Amino acid sequence: MPLHRVFKILILCFLAAFALGCGSGSDDNFSNFQSFQNNDAPVRLRFQTGPQNSAAAGASIGPVTVAILDFNGLVVATDNRPVTISLTQPNGATLSGTTTVNAVNGVATFSGLSVNQVGTYTLTVTADGLLPAESAAFNITSGAASTITVLQGFPGPPGPMEAPDNTNSIVIGQAVNPPVRIQVLDAAGNPAPDGTSVTIVTAVDPTGQTQTTGNRVQTVGGVATFDNFVVTSGGGATVFVAAVSGAVRTAPLQTFVLGSDLFLYGGTGVANTLVQVNRAQVFPTAGAPAVVTNLLDYDAIFGIDALPNGNLVSVMQRIDDDTFNIVELTSAGAVVSETLILGGLPAGPTDLTVDPATGQLYGYYAGIGPASGLYTLDRATGVPDQVGTGTGLAGTGEGIAWFPFSETPFIFTGGDADMDGLSSIDPATGLATAISTTDPALAIDSLVVNPYDTNLFGLVFGSGLFVIDKTTGVAVNVNGAAGAFQAATFLSIPTP
Repeated sequence: MPLHRVFKILILCFLAAFALGCGSGSDDNFSNFQSFQNNDAPVRLRFQTGPQNSAAAGASIGPVTVAILDFNGLVVATDNRPVTISLTQPNGATLSGTTTVNAVNGVATFSGLSVNQVGTYTLTVTADGLLPAESAAFNITSGAASTITVLQGFPGPPGPMEAPDNTNSIVIGQAVNPPVRIQVLDAAGNPAPDGTSVTIVTAVDPTGQTQTTGNRVQTVGGVATFDNFVVTSGGGATVFVAAVSGAVRTAPLQTFVLGSDLFLYGGTGVANTLVQVNRAQVFPTAGAPAVVTNLLDYDAIFGIDALPNGNLVSVMQRIDDDTFNIVELTSAGAVVSETLILGGLPAGPTDLTVDPATGQLYGYYAGIGPASGLYTLDRATGVPDQVGTGTGLAGTGEGIAWFPFSETPFIFTGGDADMDGLSSIDPATGLATAISTTDPALAIDSLVVNPYDTNLFGLVFGSGLFVIDKTTGVAVNVNGAAGAFQAATFLSIPTP
């Protein structure tokens, strides 16, 4: 018999045997398969309602529902086992909310879920004895601006012997350098969305309205960099930061003062002279300061200070009738107004100061017995009014100054041999409290505060300008060239 016939017969026998074998018990195999197909036992989990496609960090990603299914994909309504949900790959993020719940009628519902970190995520659900399930991907974006951090603030003022420049200070008309950098975060600590508008707000202060440009910048990576922030005019401001998009506002960020020029006032005889030391030579070691004007109608000067409107105010005695008058001057030395001081006081005050918040003028009178002490001076009527019953401080060389931008203003006085050095005066009661003791031979004719750095200075006629340590009272001469003057003040000039 040919070989191919043998192979053919063998193949046929094999197929016949296989058919018989498969047929054996075939009803049982089908029954088993059918039983498996109709099995309603719980097998796996499936997301019925997944998370939102996108949500802000910390915000709800929507109600998420998960079903318990049998082999046929039907909900097993009798199954109420606990189901747990989690981030598949957290990467440092946290899924907040109730993450384990009991199914109800075969469905587990997760409410109030949120993710705190920006990124793309999926959710995974698990339950004992069931196959897990993974959700579709969803995005977490930055939330609304919530907090502000100053990464780089306004530069500090120059020191008492330094001139303002564009390397470490704010100069009118020039971009602030180094730039101010503000970080804006959402409530979950993520960088605010790019394009969040951040504004630097400058509030009105005692030196007048401050104008700025370049004060609104949009964030990149959660940071707003103010490369072109320019103060165009004004003497200073209390600075706030506001994230406009998120309606966020800081507490006061910083107070700055601009363009502080020193004005000296005095002289002899009828040639009383108002001079100005410009901001590039705050305390020159040599050379005469520039003369602003000669005030030929007056022969005695009793202090000078700056007004909130940018002008100067002084008490002076007229040559023609020896009356004492409150005189308002422009920074150019022009007389704006003159008001006769009433009340019968025997002389003018030893020095005067202005409350920078209200513009109220105060004078300190010394050497007149019980009437010595602190007075308010009404610039409109010329009426002096003693504050309290006097300070008990006598002498003829006292100076007085009010610290600018203080929420609780206080007054310093410096003195001569009749005083116990440096004292503070309560502007409400007129009572003095000793702070320190200065050189008893040093007679302070005019006390002044540099608004740039709040350093305290005393002008002594014939000796010059002294810087006074507010804690120790030690006075050090810094400008003997000012020896011909008897009154001094700093003024923030509202022009470049």
